[in-house]
Amino acid sequence: MKKNGIVFSILILITSCNSKESKTVMNTLLQSDWQLEKINGELLSDSMQIPMLQIDLAKMQLSGNTGCNSYTGSISELGEKDIVLENIATTLKMCVEGNYEDQYVNLMNQVKIYEVNDSSLTFKNSAEKVILEFKKYSGTKKNMRIHDIWSAVRVEGNPINRMVTVPRIEFNTTDMKFYGNDGCNEYFGTISKLSEEKITLGNVGSTRKMCPEMEFPQRYINALKNIDNYKFTDDNILVFFNKDEEEVLAFMKVD
Repeated sequence: MKKNGIVFSILILITSCNSKESKTVMNTLLQSDWQLEKINGELLSDSMQIPMLQIDLAKMQLSGNTGCNSYTGSISELGEKDIVLENIATTLKMCVEGNYEDQYVNLMNQVKIYEVNDSSLTFKNSAEKVILEFKKYSGTKKNMRIHDIWSAVRVEGNPINRMVTVPRIEFNTTDMKFYGNDGCNEYFGTISKLSEEKITLGNVGSTRKMCPEMEFPQRYINALKNIDNYKFTDDNILVFFNKDEEEVLAFMKVD
């Protein structure tokens, strides 16, 4: 009897360990960068900035962009299916263009259940209704050639007059952000989509300093908002084009 009791205890321990191990494997699938695909079952519009979500299981934290502001939060509870997100806070930037921020943040605060696999993440509310659907971000963010600091050489195909302050831009593909100077003001924003050829920038925010010459900085910002795809020339110039394949901006790498 004693021997059988020992065997039974060992079986319980093995079962417990296997259960814990499978749960850990399932949870690790959450550790990724996710791009929102649907809200309440409806596909998002490509004309608006798409919210992003990054989950860090080591810190039990989440972060991302709402389509307007950056946000952070914490994971207070996490099981094989249950999840509780708390303390979701956003920056307070005012965004002129339409976005999903209010709806997205409201639904993130309702998340109670999740389903995850190698390519998708689904959040449900307490009534088990699907409210948010994400797909794994597939952009090769790290070690991309565009990840660098660049100085403008052409705007709308025209060489820059060296009498003006030359605009610059820095692309941080790890954090999916960009920032720079338009020749007068500092500007910043998020990268919504990125591949080796295509790029979509989110809303552009900036400081509001007035300079003696404002026409050129405004032309630069307008051109920046129109970029759709890019390529590198043989002489290492980074050239951006609009959807009609017209050149809008060109940059050279800052050494």
